[in-house]
Amino acid sequence: ERTHDHVTLEWRPAPSYGELAIVGYKVYINSRLVAILSHDQLTYTLTNGSACEEYIVYVQALSNDKNISSSMSRGVKFSWPGIKPGVFRRLDDGISSTVVVAWGPPQLEDPTEKIIAYKILSENVTTHVVRLHGEYTANTYEATIYDLINGKYRVWLEIQSEHFCARARPITIGFGRLQNRRLFHSAKCFMKKRKRFRSTGTMTLAPTVRHIQYS
Repeated sequence: ERTHDHVTLEWRPAPSYGELAIVGYKVYINSRLVAILSHDQLTYTLTNGSACEEYIVYVQALSNDKNISSSMSRGVKFSWPGIKPGVFRRLDDGISSTVVVAWGPPQLEDPTEKIIAYKILSENVTTHVVRLHGEYTANTYEATIYDLINGKYRVWLEIQSEHFCARARPITIGFGRLQNRRLFHSAKCFMKKRKRFRSTGTMTLAPTVRHIQYS
């Protein structure tokens, strides 16, 4: 069974042989042990997968002899449902009064799923106020933010499809006084470097002239 937020796997009970009885099961995901179950637990539910990532699940039966276990079951392979955002980045030079951001097309695990809209949001790092800066159509991959005031912000992209909602990794932006302070600091460092390499002597480009006396 697979839904938008979990995947459940089930298996038949392993047979016993003579004095060997089944006492439990080990569940492996991508070759990593994730659970040890009792003999009567024949299902396992995954709830913390990453969208569009691929997983392979194996089950191994355990007997009452700790030295004897079954071989691994045949692997069950599947991709986790959801949206994997594309790269979200800033395009402008960081000097202008507006912020321009862009993003790549998201990856959809289900090819029949459709993107409905994108949203650009920000959070003021100091006040934690969250603002919506615009909603964009499914074929838009760039936006301009005009209404940020002085401060430091986390800006992110929210992707809405028919059944899922995902966020791109946020970017941090300094704006207003913080931005001007950074530019002033850069100019100050540049002036110091120029001063450091300025010559203290007087340079002359005239050739050396020797006095020659002829008799």
